[in-house]
Amino acid sequence: ESWQEERILKTLHPNQIYANEYIPKNVELSEGTEVECVLELIYQKDGEEFTVPEEKTLVVKKSQYEFPKFEDIGYMEESADKEHFVIREEEMKDIRGAIKKGSNIVIYGTNGTGKSSILNHLKDEEIVKCCQQTNQIPVIISMTVNVDCTAKHIIEDILLREICGQDGEFEKQVCLLNNGGLLDSIAQARNIWEKGSVIMEDGSVNSNHILNIFKEISQGLVKSNVRLFLLWDEFEHVISSKHITAGNMEFFRVVKEKAGKNITFIFSGSNYLLEVMKNATGYEAWNSLFSRSADGVKIGNMKKNDFEKLMQQEKAIKQIKYSKEAINYLWKYTNGHAYYSCLVGNSALKCLSKKQV
Repeated sequence: ESWQEERILKTLHPNQIYANEYIPKNVELSEGTEVECVLELIYQKDGEEFTVPEEKTLVVKKSQYEFPKFEDIGYMEESADKEHFVIREEEMKDIRGAIKKGSNIVIYGTNGTGKSSILNHLKDEEIVKCCQQTNQIPVIISMTVNVDCTAKHIIEDILLREICGQDGEFEKQVCLLNNGGLLDSIAQARNIWEKGSVIMEDGSVNSNHILNIFKEISQGLVKSNVRLFLLWDEFEHVISSKHITAGNMEFFRVVKEKAGKNITFIFSGSNYLLEVMKNATGYEAWNSLFSRSADGVKIGNMKKNDFEKLMQQEKAIKQIKYSKEAINYLWKYTNGHAYYSCLVGNSALKCLSKKQV
């Protein structure tokens, strides 16, 4: 009686089996079918938990399947999964070139074209391959920006905390490398950070102080043959923030110019970042910042051959197989836009699921 019992029970629907949420074998998909299952009974008390398996018989019921997330069903949206990611060869060639020459990189485009997927692919695979060619050890740190952020939040709460903060992500990864020299550089950089002010009383950013911090980090990177990659997703939130100006972020350019090739910033974003790269009215200062310190790579709709690969990849065709004619129709009406293609594919599977039950 002292233990709170929480029973995790699910009703099994035939269209859930069809959508691969469950994969029982030799199951008749008609109403009223009994399916033998093993459920877990979870007991909890005061933060402690233990589970007990219990065999149950569930009865198949008819129900319209609710689609929880795109990547689970008929059309496999682009992802960073090494097995399922469809590489955009043209765009990746430009990104590889920028990484090779040590530039900062801006990945930009409209919503839903696959920028975050490409950023994840860089993190999981492509950066490692590029560094293998130069015999460097990559350390990759991913960061996401909040809406309406401040310069202090961006620089101190995110960037410097991860780079030279106690138990920051950089220090954690370097510990795994067992590199004492680089750990010493991180500690020295932390001392520099703590002894000065990053944000001045008038709200301006002390770029020279940030540069001194990164110079210390850079020296350790060079000695250790390590290259640091800082990935910023949804960077449009920085540009749209009423609390931040292009001048506040000038340190990105200063660090790149003075710290060499061992530190690379990779920014990704849509909307406002797209306007910046187009040098639209009102974004001239931001465009000047990025054009002087970064290579821009625009991610548009998928090319026809990449689109066909995406539609015909193994995980997708396990759920629904598209004929060549169907793929041509999808291409015609979505123009290769990854997100819109995903919506159309989900709608097709939803119709088939209704027919199945």
